[in-house]
Amino acid sequence: MLAVPQAACDQDRACGRGFSCDRHFGLCVPLRGEGQYCRRDAQCVRGLSCMFGKCHRSIPNGHEGARCKLDRDCGPSMCCARHHGELVCKRRLVRGDGCYVPDGGLAFSINQICPCDEGLLCRENSAGPAKRPTFDTSLNSKAIYSVNVSIKKCTYFKNHCHYSSFTAMLFFRVSSHKF
Repeated sequence: MLAVPQAACDQDRACGRGFSCDRHFGLCVPLRGEGQYCRRDAQCVRGLSCMFGKCHRSIPNGHEGARCKLDRDCGPSMCCARHHGELVCKRRLVRGDGCYVPDGGLAFSINQICPCDEGLLCRENSAGPAKRPTFDTSLNSKAIYSVNVSIKKCTYFKNHCHYSSFTAMLFFRVSSHKF
């Protein structure tokens, strides 16, 4: 089946090879390349996925940045956390990384980070006053969207010899700048 760009459609298979159906306008449009805007994977050429509204190179399952639904979908020392509305695999925080739990809980978040890695706990930083975080929104961003934060860091447990349930919670990472 060979479709002409801008032909009417209601699903992708009506458009033929090299085209997808723009369901908003009901028209066949050419598949999009890397960096072009998209709404779903089927709008991108083979090997690309629609993430954060643009076609990006697909990331293998379980790797950092890959889509996930549950923590077990991600590799070791990673969790499944929200980033700009997409659930993706992210690294767990290591000792010294900044962490944050917002007032009102995680339901009010845009970007999430993983909890501290196993054996670590998010605790108040006794190093002095905190600097405000920066606001980088890339996939590797360590920023949060609140400026009134008390800075905490992932650190070893004190007087604990077992895994804490606190590490199962999601925390928000602040900028990696020195505090």
